[in-house]
Amino acid sequence: NEFYQRPSNVRNITPDDQFLDGSNKEHYYLLGGVALSSTVEFPQLVAFKVDSSKVTALNVNSTTVKSKSSTAFKQAKLTTDALNLRYKGSAPFDGAVRQIEYLCDQHHGLVRIDGTDAYFLDLSTQTAICVLADPSGRLALEVMLGPVTVLFFRARNRYCLHAGCVVTPNGAIALIAESGIGKSTLSATHDDDWQQISDDVIVVDAESLLISGAFPQLKLPTAQSDYFAVGASKSPLPIAAFVRLAPEPTDQILIEPVTPRDALLEIVRHSVGAKLFDAQELQSHTLFSAQLAHLVPMWRASYPRDLEQLPNVRESIVNTIK
Repeated sequence: NEFYQRPSNVRNITPDDQFLDGSNKEHYYLLGGVALSSTVEFPQLVAFKVDSSKVTALNVNSTTVKSKSSTAFKQAKLTTDALNLRYKGSAPFDGAVRQIEYLCDQHHGLVRIDGTDAYFLDLSTQTAICVLADPSGRLALEVMLGPVTVLFFRARNRYCLHAGCVVTPNGAIALIAESGIGKSTLSATHDDDWQQISDDVIVVDAESLLISGAFPQLKLPTAQSDYFAVGASKSPLPIAAFVRLAPEPTDQILIEPVTPRDALLEIVRHSVGAKLFDAQELQSHTLFSAQLAHLVPMWRASYPRDLEQLPNVRESIVNTIK
């Protein structure tokens, strides 16, 4: 399947580990249409795990570094002196707001969390080396699925959008909003005309503008949709519409069209990790956002924050987007 792409390699290992002696097992996960190989097994990603034969069937090439981790770590460490700081800010990881730094040159990157080295990146080979104290812990997983994945996906012309998503009789609807507004709750409600496939992040291919398979839901335990589950044989989905959830509740349900100009701003605003991009990558991302805003209609949904009203909100959205 040409839509699926070859693996990124994630080495979640410590600098002193003796790694890749030929006996270490690779674990493969299909995330957002990309096969990711990891030296650590993540129980949280069990729904996305595939075996090596599945990766082979997808015509992807899984190559590994034939050296010990200490060597790979030292080689990566040597590159950091020449790296330039591209981004410094804060973001939530593992239940706390943490300081994140991203340093890079054309071929290498370094992600730091709270001043501690977290991941060394070889951008040309799509390989990440985790050097956190607990390479199988929640923090390592969230950083991998956050900045590391965003950067690797960008190299494959795919972008992550902060959005819930549901499948309806009228197509897939992406629900975008800031955290805490209610997109997880609204997308999690369900009936025959409203099936959740994401509660927080979707991955969109910039060339096809299709939703690229399932991406892990880390916020709500019930958000593991089986729509894109391994073996489900579901094709990538076009986005029928965006629905921008209004931050403030209202007394009545109101669904209003959003202009393409404002839709562009909303897509840019709700793109995940775009602050990590360089000028050329930002230009490509802006062109992607503009195309998406032009081709996919966006609506603004204002509604009461009342759980009993959610079926009516769903019905209003589905009836509006035809």
